[in-house]
Amino acid sequence: MRSTTRLFARPVSSLLFVAAWLPTSASASDFYAKRGGWEIYKNNDSCAMTMEFEGPGETTLVLLKFADGKLGIHVTNSQWTARDDMKYNVSYALNGMTYTGGKAKGAATTGARGFISMFEPEFERDFAKGSTIVIYLDDLEIDRLSLTGTTVALQAVNSCLAKVRTAMSAEAREQARWADLPRDPFASVPDRNRSATPVGSSTGWALMSDYPVRALREGRQGVVGFQLTVGPDGRAQSCAVTSSSGSPDLDATTCANMMRRARFTPATDSSGKPITGEFSSTVRWSIPAE
Repeated sequence: MRSTTRLFARPVSSLLFVAAWLPTSASASDFYAKRGGWEIYKNNDSCAMTMEFEGPGETTLVLLKFADGKLGIHVTNSQWTARDDMKYNVSYALNGMTYTGGKAKGAATTGARGFISMFEPEFERDFAKGSTIVIYLDDLEIDRLSLTGTTVALQAVNSCLAKVRTAMSAEAREQARWADLPRDPFASVPDRNRSATPVGSSTGWALMSDYPVRALREGRQGVVGFQLTVGPDGRAQSCAVTSSSGSPDLDATTCANMMRRARFTPATDSSGKPITGEFSSTVRWSIPAE
């Protein structure tokens, strides 16, 4: 009869912390040391010890410790078919105790599948002193793994974590130095720089009734490009033809109409003060079909 203690106190959602650190991700972490046959890796906020075991499917076990005290293990085997994110009733027996009372979460790596379990920190003590860990799925024994070398390996993991915590503290102090400065001071400053914009529709600035009589009689048409200098009062101060229609009277009439009718919301500077600006557009003079 296996004795039982309840150390799966962390919710299954906590397994997401371990899911980001699988054996295949060790290559993306920094190799830290090798102790007692275990390889130790260092990440930004955690350290882990990992070993591959002989036997059917070559089981791999990873014990992961985070700087905030979270502790988890991830076990995979190339012959298993555990499904990602599925919850399994997994328990672990070592040192005469069975650690249970929660659900393991299915998690795969490249070429292998298994599960992740979370523990309270007390699990580390028995893991370090144990000689063998026996893994059960429900009441079925599914693996037996030697814990030889775990004492020295865990010492290296804790040494690694001390360096991680030191680095995290240094980073936090560095960030605190500039905590009072905004990330982007310009994001909250309204954009007061504005170009001159027409008030209402500009289609009424040149009407068919403005068509020069001679140009109309001779059937002359064309497009006039113009540029206005707009004063702080929103009125046109000057007009220049930027592209001629080919007819001087059409060009002149265009500018005369703009000077007389065009009204604008004036341009503004960075403080919102009205300033002189410019406005460019075109007028198409065309004789309508009878």
